[in-house]
Amino acid sequence: MNQMVEQNQPADSRRYPLLIILLQNFVFCTVIALVLWLMVPSLGQYGFYNNFVHAQAIGNSIFVLATTVSYVIRLLDYTSRWIRPLSILLVIPVGVITGMSLAARLLDLPSNTFALMGSEEWIASMVTTLLASLVFTWHLGNKQKLLRLELAASEDRRRADHARHAMLQAQLEPHMLFNTLANLRALIAIDSERAIEMLDRLDSFLRDTLGSSQSINASLENEFRVMDNYLALMQIRLAERLSCQLDLPDNCKSITVPSLLLQPLVENAIRHGIEPKIEGGTLLVSARRESDQLTLVVADTGVGMNQTEINQATVAAELPQNSEQGGFGLAHILERLNVSYADEASLQIESVNTNPSFEGTRITITLPVKPASATADSRASDEK
Repeated sequence: MNQMVEQNQPADSRRYPLLIILLQNFVFCTVIALVLWLMVPSLGQYGFYNNFVHAQAIGNSIFVLATTVSYVIRLLDYTSRWIRPLSILLVIPVGVITGMSLAARLLDLPSNTFALMGSEEWIASMVTTLLASLVFTWHLGNKQKLLRLELAASEDRRRADHARHAMLQAQLEPHMLFNTLANLRALIAIDSERAIEMLDRLDSFLRDTLGSSQSINASLENEFRVMDNYLALMQIRLAERLSCQLDLPDNCKSITVPSLLLQPLVENAIRHGIEPKIEGGTLLVSARRESDQLTLVVADTGVGMNQTEINQATVAAELPQNSEQGGFGLAHILERLNVSYADEASLQIESVNTNPSFEGTRITITLPVKPASATADSRASDEK
């Protein structure tokens, strides 16, 4: 059986990056200078550098004024649809005059240089600047609007994923608790001392489980600690019929996965694999990291599964209400993998009978290692 799953990450900022805006403004102004130099003879006679300095001075003056006015509009919370276009039209002539004065100073030109220019130059400068400013403002406005829409969609997806995780955990945790209490009830009738010991272990298990349930993601170190407490519970009940091996390398301890991801697999391995076998068996849980891929394995030397039973488990996983064949746990794991990783994760069930020293069932989960930003986003969403 192979199932796959996606991680959506929100954008880092609500604003179009300032560096990109400044770069685009520089390119726009350079193009304007080139156009005026090549296509307006009366301006071309001053040379490209002269036109370049004027274009940059005017363009950046308009940009600074427009940014300031836009900030004031947001600060005062003006909502009229006409306020922004009108402010741009007012900013442009002021920016042109300011830019021309600045360029005259930078080029060490007489202060009346532009007053001596003919009407053709003035009209060409104003029309070109007006059109370029409107085009640039429209372009930037569309970019910012698109970014806001993408951020809103990303936030909606994040909230939906958070809600689905919470729903799945809320369904899974009572299921595990009820099974444990049923085991405790059966043990009380035959061995009260072991039942008391099991009750103490149950207390530790519930404390760890409560901590995990309050977070969508948890470190593998925490996940293995929860499993260790649960397996201690089961070893009290099954005694020598159950032996356990947990293998968590140091380079895997800090990796985050959906919380309580492996717990239902461990429970199913004991309930449907080891318990039905008279002599019991061994449970192995391991984690391995290779580059940016994490492999998690839950294997048992229980009664095993033939291909028909594997197919039945696959069908049961599509029906969360069917918990008799382990379908409940598998369905929820597949759903949580789907929420978190989309087509980047997989779960595979296989019967192991090639090695005489280990025959039984093995479930392998492969998934990408979450980047630090995804972990931080998950923690932030958990805190909310």
